[in-house]
Amino acid sequence: IPALIRHLRSSCCEAVHEEAATALANLSAFSTDRSAAIAAKGAIPLLVQRLRSSGSESVQAAAAGALANMATCSSDRSAAIAAEGAIPLLVQRLRSGSNGVQEGVVRVLVGLSTDSPE
Repeated sequence: IPALIRHLRSSCCEAVHEEAATALANLSAFSTDRSAAIAAKGAIPLLVQRLRSSGSESVQAAAAGALANMATCSSDRSAAIAAEGAIPLLVQRLRSGSNGVQEGVVRVLVGLSTDSPE
């Protein structure tokens, strides 16, 4: 996880950001423990930043996918995503993003709006 976070943080290339965000999305899928570990390492602000500033729709979609997985079943992670200013950004991407980005954004918004068992 730390190496993936470093790749998200790097000023390298969009392909590296996409691979890191995709890997984090895959790791966080169906695992609240891994999602918590990823969030604890500082991924949420970086993923929101990639969703906000990346010129690549693939990076935006991957970041949205990771955020969606982390928002699911966790009021703490949902609050952290909201605290990063993600909700207005998500609405903006819902209006103007590609289909892939929009699908990820919808998943994030559903995760943010779903009651958490915690």
